[in-house]
Parts: sequence; C-alpha cells; structure tokens
Amino acid sequence: MTSFFKQSAVWGLLLLLILQLSPSLIAQPRIQHRLPEADRLDTDEAAEVLARFRSYTYDTDHLLRFRLKHLPFRARGNTYHGFLMGSFDPNTLTHLQRITIETPRSAFREDPASPIKEILIIRGFEYAVYTKVGEEVTLLDESEYLTPILEDLEITYFDLLIPFLYWNYEYSGPSQLKARPIQTFTMFPPKGQYSASGLDRLIISLDDEASGLLRYQAYDAEETLIRTMELLSIQQSDGLAIPRRIDYKNQLTRDKTRIEIIAASMDENFSKDAFQPDTFAASTPDITSSILDVF
Repeated sequence: MTSFFKQSAVWGLLLLLILQLSPSLIAQPRIQHRLPEADRLDTDEAAEVLARFRSYTYDTDHLLRFRLKHLPFRARGNTYHGFLMGSFDPNTLTHLQRITIETPRSAFREDPASPIKEILIIRGFEYAVYTKVGEEVTLLDESEYLTPILEDLEITYFDLLIPFLYWNYEYSGPSQLKARPIQTFTMFPPKGQYSASGLDRLIISLDDEASGLLRYQAYDAEETLIRTMELLSIQQSDGLAIPRRIDYKNQLTRDKTRIEIIAASMDENFSKDAFQPDTFAASTPDITSSILDVF
C-alpha cells in the first residue's frame, strides 16, 4: 500500500510539471496511431484460413499441466488441477487428447493426487468424447456435449471438442480484437443438433496471421449472447505458441472458469494405448522440465 501511494505521488509531481509547461506545448495535437487492419478475404482465402485452423497442431506429443479456477460472479469458487496429454495422428488427421482432473496435491503428502475424472477427446472428421469416473468408462452422447465437465465449472465437453471446426459457415469479414487484426466466421450447427440447449450459432475470431482461435461467442435464436471463450494470454517458447490463460464464461449467470497452463513439455512420445477408451486412464508421466515459466 505504501508503494502505491509513493507511485501516486510521483505521478502527481509529473502531472504538475507538465501543467507548468508552455500552453503551446500542451496544445500540440495527439498523435493518432493507426491500428493494424486485416484484409477482407475472398471465398477461397476464407476457406484456406479455416483449413489452417482445423489442421493446426504441435509436431510432437505434448504434456501440459494446468490449473482450473472456477470464478462465480458472487460466490467463492473452487480450484482444481490436472494435466493434458496431446497427440496427433497424421494418417487420419485426428487430434487426440487425454485430460485428467485431479484433487489438489497436498504439500504434506508424497503420494500423487487422485483423479476425479478422466476425459478422452477424439477430434477429426469423426469425433467422440469418453469419460472415466472410477472404473466406469462412458461414451457421451452429443446431447451431453454442452454440459460442464464438472458440476461447478463452466468448461463443457463442447469447449474441449470444438466440433464447430467442421460446421457450415459464413465468412463475416475482418475485424479487430484488442488491437489484433482478426478474421471472423459465423458457424452454424447441424440443424436441430443443439437446439435443445439453445445454441443457434457461433461467431469465432481467428488471428489474421496465425489462424489461431482467439475467441468464440455463442448465441441463441433470439440473438442473446449466452457463452464466450477468450484466449487471454499466450507465450512463445522454442518457436511454439502455447496458451497460458483462457476464460470460459456463462454470459447469463456471469460465472466463469479460467484455465491456466502452468507447465508444458512439448517433446513427449506417448504410446497410442494412452488414447484408447479402455486404457486411457493408465499412469501418466510427470513434467520434469518445462519450457514455460512455471507460475
């Protein structure tokens, strides 16, 4: 608090000095910096941007450790920990992810944290979501994709699967998001598939340069914004772009869940058995060397 007041005093003195300068200096017009703009794409270029987004992957298997913070609008939230194992099958162009949500690790115990839930994501032209709680493995029906992965979280299976990659779309044009040039697309779900949950369409914002997903906004048929996902920060390390913080927000209740990547190993070599429904809950290697600054 003392540091804050010291900083305020310094800024106050600087402001006083500025006001004592000549009026002609103060009256100089402010320089208007032009924000970068994206070019409008034609039909083929828009399709190419979406194709890059669909095919983006890391070249090697990877292991990410994360923290999940549930941040209710007017209540105390919970924090979970976990890890994500990722791989890509170039033969079938399928993304594979195995996610484990754990009980918090204790500083006073040497035994590892116990998993609350295991989730297996298979994402491609054909996709599926499996869960494992205890010894029970379940293949989720598509009607369950928009349910939270845990009751007190805002992240859904839909957020992990991102099935809208392959939906019909309309190119909406270039725009800006926090001064970044972006390209926007409106994605339409298969008719009737998510009507029971109120989802009518999504507007996705892709980085103009890298075609990565920066935000999506979910609307119902009455044009009400119901859910959002937004990438808050990203870190470049060894030529790789790794997300650090992502918010998933229920716009109706104003509750949100934040995922923070706290460590990453990007040079793993997993057995394909780790991504099979009957074996995906096998033991997972820990991260001994992270390319990220652990926080």
